[in-house]
Amino acid sequence: MKFINIILLFSYLPTFVMADQNEYIGTVDSIKADGGKIFITLKGGNPSSTCGIGNAFYLNPSEDYDKSILSLAIAAKATNSEVYALGGGVCESSWPIKTRLKLVSFSLRST
Repeated sequence: MKFINIILLFSYLPTFVMADQNEYIGTVDSIKADGGKIFITLKGGNPSSTCGIGNAFYLNPSEDYDKSILSLAIAAKATNSEVYALGGGVCESSWPIKTRLKLVSFSLRST
């Protein structure tokens, strides 16, 4: 009986630990700072959304990796380049994040 309970526990475990994920291809619409976070909104694509509408992400400017992503986003905005963005983590609804996921991958796409 214990063996069956363990099997059932592990079969349901992935549903509890899975994080949300948003994927978007488009151009940078806006970059703004508010509440200690940087917010990047994209436009012109079709999101695969599990949090919000799928085109809005946030960064933590105190982290070096996020500073690198911010630099890429500024370059993409300045050149109107197409980008690929992937957000991950937990979908939060509190201020200042408001249904955005943390931007975990960001790349400029070649035309």
